[in-house]
Amino acid sequence: MPSTVLITTATSPPEGMPFLQMTNVAARFITAKAAAFFWAAQGVEQLVIADATGSTLLKEDEVTLLSAMNVAVEQIHYQQDDALITSRGKGYAEGELIKFALNESDFLQNETSFFKCTGKVYCRNFAQIQQTIEAHRIRNIFWKHLGEGDITKPWADTRFFYTTKYFCEHYLLPAYMNADDHTSAAEYFVFNMLNETLPQSKTLRPLLSGFEGGTGRPYFDFSLGALDASCPCWLNTL
Repeated sequence: MPSTVLITTATSPPEGMPFLQMTNVAARFITAKAAAFFWAAQGVEQLVIADATGSTLLKEDEVTLLSAMNVAVEQIHYQQDDALITSRGKGYAEGELIKFALNESDFLQNETSFFKCTGKVYCRNFAQIQQTIEAHRIRNIFWKHLGEGDITKPWADTRFFYTTKYFCEHYLLPAYMNADDHTSAAEYFVFNMLNETLPQSKTLRPLLSGFEGGTGRPYFDFSLGALDASCPCWLNTL
């Protein structure tokens, strides 16, 4: 199975975004670039880097360098509606960016499924996650938001998931479009949508490292014990 990862970024978000502490453009740029390099180092075959603020993350010589590692990079961007995004928040903005990527990415046009990861984040055990998907012929998989081990919060983890384009277009994006950070986050609407559409299961937990835009701090990055091997999730198979 080819590994195509869509990285969603917003290098220079507008002022007044709710629940966004990392607003320094240089910090956002460097942390997102670092995560992209980590993805490449893990042997991902294709990276689609989509930015909603009109920015390009990697320089041409960096793309050439990754090509020498057999990693193909496609960079696409557009300028989001700042007033709309400020009023609705980060989750809604990400939904709009994913929709843009599905419509504009040449790489994604040729794929039926893809991984999505929020910028500034990478999955340390990606190879094992991919092997699990292949071994069980998983079509879509989303994990529950656990934070620091709290399984009670009614949120899905939207930082990293694997989806078919069909499921993304017909189920995931409509859930994102309901998001309004002033009332309920995208993670809440995705959680409810998944409960209605996909069977619940348990599987290997993605080990995600990187920085959280909401707090400006590194994500919680420690073992959760038994939850590392048996994390609540939603998935379906071929």
